[in-house]
Amino acid sequence: MVAFGQILPKALLEIPRNGCVNVHGSILPKYRGAAPIQHALIAGEKQTGITTMLMDVGLDTGDILLQEAIDIGPSEDYGDLSERLAWL
Repeated sequence: MVAFGQILPKALLEIPRNGCVNVHGSILPKYRGAAPIQHALIAGEKQTGITTMLMDVGLDTGDILLQEAIDIGPSEDYGDLSERLAWL
């Protein structure tokens, strides 16, 4: 799941034998929920990244599987950063 924007019901999350995986555009737990890339830019963060996690019934609260950080360039905007994060 990537950028779906809704919390899936527990019954649906329990269907896959190995769980459901979400890719989130921040280094969790910071900037949970919607617009994590925009929030990192607004806050003047120097780094952001991607978190891959198992999904649960909370909002971006599942067990973290992988995280990778990247530096945010001084003149980078949402379009530039979101494209680099997509490749990551």
